Amino acid sequence: MTTAIVMMSTIKIDTNARLFKIGWLTNNDLRYKQYIRGLIQFSENSKKYNYDTYLVDNSLPEEQLTQELKNIFKKYNIKYLYCPPDGYSYGSDNKGAGILQTWKQITTLLKHYQYIIHFEPRQFMHSNNLLPRFHKNKGNYIKRWSSGMETGFFVIESKALLNYINISSPSLMVRNHISLEKDLYKVLIRHGTKFNTIPTLGLYWYASKRNPNNPLSL
Repeated sequence: MTTAIVMMSTIKIDTNARLFKIGWLTNNDLRYKQYIRGLIQFSENSKKYNYDTYLVDNSLPEEQLTQELKNIFKKYNIKYLYCPPDGYSYGSDNKGAGILQTWKQITTLLKHYQYIIHFEPRQFMHSNNLLPRFHKNKGNYIKRWSSGMETGFFVIESKALLNYINISSPSLMVRNHISLEKDLYKVLIRHGTKFNTIPTLGLYWYASKRNPNNPLSL
């Protein structure tokens, strides 16, 4: 039974992107600091499980990585994958569409594992709630909300995630203003995916539009 941690990031955002201009994205200097802090904290909590770990970024070629990031990757045995958008960058209009676009580009990687731990490292793990539960009892783990699920941190069987990836379209998400949180949950439920739900992820999430220095608890 194989498991991979796949962390998705956009370490350096395009300041001409629509989402930045309307205030949804944090400036790059603060964004970088948040990534470093979140990446280190998550890695400290996950290292004992020895899962294959990847950081998939769509913004920085490896030669542009800071020495600080390279040191973190070496210390925690994180494999770095630079995965720029193949064509139009849907993430500049819809964050979830950008994630789906990247997922579509790494399906070969995802197929190698039975379970995928999806984590977005621009968050801070203040309590390690999900990883020990999954390690002890393998399965799908999500935090639900009224009509969807939190997508910044969840565990899913790769076959269920790949099914969603194969039938979904990032361009359609942008065109119809579809959120990943609602769409992914809807498709997984429709296909009979069984979940273990957890009340809290033990994370602080940086809500850029409201206040980038005042994280929300998830």
